[in-house]
Amino acid sequence: MGHSDHDHHVHGVTTDTKDEYRKLYLIFGFILVVSALMTQIGGEWAWMLALDYIMGTFFLVFGLFKLFEYRMFAFGYKDYDLLAKRLPWWGYVYPFIEIALGVLYILHVAPLWLNAFTVTLLSINALGVWLTIRKKPADMPACLCLGAVVKLPLSTISMLENVLMGLMALVMLVALLLGMDHPAM
Repeated sequence: MGHSDHDHHVHGVTTDTKDEYRKLYLIFGFILVVSALMTQIGGEWAWMLALDYIMGTFFLVFGLFKLFEYRMFAFGYKDYDLLAKRLPWWGYVYPFIEIALGVLYILHVAPLWLNAFTVTLLSINALGVWLTIRKKPADMPACLCLGAVVKLPLSTISMLENVLMGLMALVMLVALLLGMDHPAM
């Protein structure tokens, strides 16, 4: 029996799946380390700068990985994204939107509008993922948040990524609406 015929099961998770989760955790760790280093460059820790750098690095990395298998991403994204289901071109522009968001966060451009847009976008994304995983289709679509770099099915982790990123943007948006000055402004 070849490796493709059975995937050495350990506690209900295949070793292949475990390897994919290791890649995911490595990517998240990389994003957090790079973000922390960028935040420290100025010499003084500021939580809003840290969130900007986390968001920016996250969007840059995730957008870049989507470009590796660009057509595959655009085609598959419509399986669970609410906008891509209705607007066929959305899957093709989405990686570039993420990259643009990453640049804007790192450069601290228009934080009020940037966070408002991000909260809206990630809320729509999270809702699409939630509606898909809630239905539990027989053939769960692949999570394409990292393009073809990490091969995992759409899951609660996919939804949590969107929710946590949306919450970070919401926290910054509320702080700015309450009159808090952005440290980079």
